[in-house]
Amino acid sequence: MLVEKRQLGRTGLSVSSIGLGCVTFGREIDAEQSYRVMDHAIERGITLFDTAEAYAAGASETVVGEWLKRSGKRDAIVLATKASPPLGLRVEEAAEASLRRLQTDVIDVYQVHQWDAETPLEETME
Repeated sequence: MLVEKRQLGRTGLSVSSIGLGCVTFGREIDAEQSYRVMDHAIERGITLFDTAEAYAAGASETVVGEWLKRSGKRDAIVLATKASPPLGLRVEEAAEASLRRLQTDVIDVYQVHQWDAETPLEETME
């Protein structure tokens, strides 16, 4: 089964209508099994891969990054990850750490994982 693609909002990015959630990578399933899951997803037309710094304390991003390097498929996917509270001025630092774990220079979709009531929205978005 091949998955149809759609435009992601107004971003200009084209993504599969089904995304691959990578929350279990490096936690419930090891790296080798995770690589097989990602290979299978790509073979089926899934191009949106979603991870977060909070998933297994960064292990999910690390596994995805190792797969990206090993597979050479970085340009075949839209890579989404998330920052977790506390946010504030830590967002840039969190993004840099995610980029290192993901072994890439671009995060296509960077999100706030959950609202941080301690940090004003303006500060987070800055």
